[in-house]
Amino acid sequence: MTDIGKKLKKLREKKKMTLDELAQQSGVTSSYISQVERALINPSIAKLSAMAKGLGISLGELFNNGSTTESRSNHNPLNVQIVRKDMRKSFSLPKSNTEYFLLSPDLKRKIEFVLTVAPPFSSSGEDIYHEGEEACFILKGTMLLIIESQQYVLNEGDSVYFDSTLPHRWENQSSEELRAVWVITPPSF
Repeated sequence: MTDIGKKLKKLREKKKMTLDELAQQSGVTSSYISQVERALINPSIAKLSAMAKGLGISLGELFNNGSTTESRSNHNPLNVQIVRKDMRKSFSLPKSNTEYFLLSPDLKRKIEFVLTVAPPFSSSGEDIYHEGEEACFILKGTMLLIIESQQYVLNEGDSVYFDSTLPHRWENQSSEELRAVWVITPPSF
């Protein structure tokens, strides 16, 4: 698991931002940001997203820890990049035991490709929304997807597409592990 607080502080300092400046840019109080940086509290996805936006980065960049791709630019004129299973970036969010694996090479492309592995009775947390579009394919288990208070039950083999500007979240309400593949454009994680 990535230490979000340390990464947040490092990125803030790299951009030469004070706590107050980040608070102003993100709409999150400076005391809250300070507590996150010192690992005194676990922020919600919505707060993490706001702080990332305040830093001018995607949420996923808070979890970014090096290269995951096999790439030989001199021998790869088509710029084909392979992400090997053992080289995937993985992360989890505070207050969550769900694991996320980045299947795309990085978050600097036009799309983001993510595998979600969610234990029984877990969820994505509170509603989120962002620019773009999303699609999801259920590999295993059952997902309850809530989009603007409308509920959709997705089973193994089902897929869904929706506009990401709509408030959305998901839940695994079963006693089975949920595995789902998400495609998001533009990258927002």
